[in-house]
Amino acid sequence: FAYRRLDPPEFAALGRAAQTWGVTVNDVLLAILLRTLEPFAGVRLPQNPRHELAVASIISLRRDVGADPATTFGQFLSSFRISHALPPGISLEQIARDVHAETARIKDRKLYLQSLLGVAMSGALWRFLSPEQRAGFYLKHYPTWGAITLVNIDPLWENAGGHMPPPVYMRAVSTGPLAPMVVVVTVGAGTLHAGISYRRVAFD
Repeated sequence: FAYRRLDPPEFAALGRAAQTWGVTVNDVLLAILLRTLEPFAGVRLPQNPRHELAVASIISLRRDVGADPATTFGQFLSSFRISHALPPGISLEQIARDVHAETARIKDRKLYLQSLLGVAMSGALWRFLSPEQRAGFYLKHYPTWGAITLVNIDPLWENAGGHMPPPVYMRAVSTGPLAPMVVVVTVGAGTLHAGISYRRVAFD
């Protein structure tokens, strides 16, 4: 586990960059994650079938299911993946713009709901697959090197009747079998807190 933070001046600069580029803060964070993980991915030749690097965005479905946080407790989560070839010399701004083009399409069409269907189907099929079939089950996809989940606690804390500013709130999420790194971003009182959990078999 590692912890990083952006204090208010740094986080404000990140927000201004996102606004100037016409993207969201989450888009910029996904772009930064792609750029950060690139050295670990080794040589990725464009002529290879799966040469892109993929990361995931974990999102809340609470609005989609209409669950009021004041009366319904629990997590309502799904995710979607973004992949990028990261050609040599590409700027972080261009990566963020490319990421935004994909995230906007996914959110507009609510394609993240398909992830739940995929999980249900794979769970049902898994028991009938041989070890060889299981080993090749995910090979048609770009492997997910990391994931980001972002929560802004300011409106949540205020709606719950808490006194502003909210207290410092740092989160962590365990890694899963499909993502060796999870970056848990919490924004509160103008500060960004990032709890980064990772598997040592993938990263030193």
